[in-house]
Amino acid sequence: MKRNFVAGANQHTKNIGWQIANSIDGSILRKGNEYFPEYVGKTGNVSLTCSIGGLDIAAFQDKTSTEIEKEIAQNLTVPLKLISSFISAYPTLNKRIILISSMAHRKALNGHSVYGAAKAGIVSFVRHLAYEEAKLRDCFLKIWCIAPGTVAYTPMLEKTVRTTGIMKRMSQEEIVDGIAKSFPSGKMVSVESIIGVVKFCLSGQADQMSGHCFEIENNQR
Repeated sequence: MKRNFVAGANQHTKNIGWQIANSIDGSILRKGNEYFPEYVGKTGNVSLTCSIGGLDIAAFQDKTSTEIEKEIAQNLTVPLKLISSFISAYPTLNKRIILISSMAHRKALNGHSVYGAAKAGIVSFVRHLAYEEAKLRDCFLKIWCIAPGTVAYTPMLEKTVRTTGIMKRMSQEEIVDGIAKSFPSGKMVSVESIIGVVKFCLSGQADQMSGHCFEIENNQR
């Protein structure tokens, strides 16, 4: 039975979650499924990597209350509820949890106000839960988050390109090229770099860094 669960993976779009699941031989939790099997055993390690999220690029004043609630739920409420279920499902196992946040948690970006606020909530949650669990000597739980900048060739980037292209009347190629050139290296964040951090956390080598947010980004000019 696989013990590395991945939430937010989409095989159709081959998003970040799907690529992570394939790299760590993870068991993909289907959308809306918070069920964790009971037969993984009563000792050993189990992990959850949560890549659930969604971005609606629009100015805050242009969003309805329903749209705001949905974006907060996608990026904060749903991941936290899933983690609560995960912790309850395996009280005797050593647990490692990795959440995908975003550089928008501290960097101001156009149309990212609600998304950035929710991702900042993820970073804060990780820090506080790590502190709480460190005080419980009978419970082994380690948690981290990864905050990438613009990730190359993902469904979210494609959506950004389409939205920006309509607004600025630019081609997709021009927009992608412009995003890449905004970095000193001329490159965006690779999914492989995110997977590398996931593997580092699952290896046990990052256990004394519980609560840490790993930021992955080539500094923009």
